[in-house]
Amino acid sequence: MAYPDVPIWLELARLGRDFAWSGARCLFPQQARSGVARYCLFMGAPRNGHSLVGSMLDAHRNVVMAHELGVPKYLLAHFSVRQLQLLLIANARRHAASGRRHIHYSHAIRGQWQGRYEDLRVIGDKHGEGFLLSVRARPWLAHALIERLDPLYLIHVIRNPFDAIASVAGTGKRNKSPEQVIGYFDRLYETLTRVQEQLPPGRLHEVRFEDLQSHPREQLGMVCRFLDVDPTADYLDACASIVLRELPDRRNQVHWDDSSRQRVEALIRKYPFLSGYAYED
Repeated sequence: MAYPDVPIWLELARLGRDFAWSGARCLFPQQARSGVARYCLFMGAPRNGHSLVGSMLDAHRNVVMAHELGVPKYLLAHFSVRQLQLLLIANARRHAASGRRHIHYSHAIRGQWQGRYEDLRVIGDKHGEGFLLSVRARPWLAHALIERLDPLYLIHVIRNPFDAIASVAGTGKRNKSPEQVIGYFDRLYETLTRVQEQLPPGRLHEVRFEDLQSHPREQLGMVCRFLDVDPTADYLDACASIVLRELPDRRNQVHWDDSSRQRVEALIRKYPFLSGYAYED
């Protein structure tokens, strides 16, 4: 299970319900899903922009992108790939119906295909933090997922760690100090690096959140080409319209003592994908 604060009885109840529902649905022909060519999962630290990218991908006519279904736990519970596909589609439909809301933002994209699809070619789940927590708890899961969901493509959205850490530390639900969050991010990044080493070449795409903010059409177009789906002009325009060019300044709402700043700077030096970030940028 990904999050340790979720009661095990609740997770088991959900798994039992989902197994019964998806198992029954598998009795009916599912021709629409025979054309799935790629599976896609997200991995990364929280508050980096994964939900935005996931919602954009779910708006593509050839893509279904669920919101935090939690694929690893279904693999652990021995669900079939067909069952998993049904659950991913049902999850995407529910979240589209609720407006693809995440925290204080709506990622609904009008006139596109959220919760629906035509000629389904890519299916997956946006659960970057949960994916890494599951793999950290059971390191063998990464290889198992790569083998079971073949071919598997991963997306990593990256944001200035000073902003992401401040955003997590400032969340009352988590109730963590910046020092605690820095250590948590370090553990997630270590796990991400191990997963990256197991991936075949060309199976990981990195998106810098700041680039997505400033050039959403170009960045989303690259994500689509990575997944081998066509980024049409109307689709890119619709997705770009929901991107906020300015977000609340969380970085300066947190007290950064010398030790905290030095620890984040050490993270930037340690992980190549954070290269170029700084407190003042």
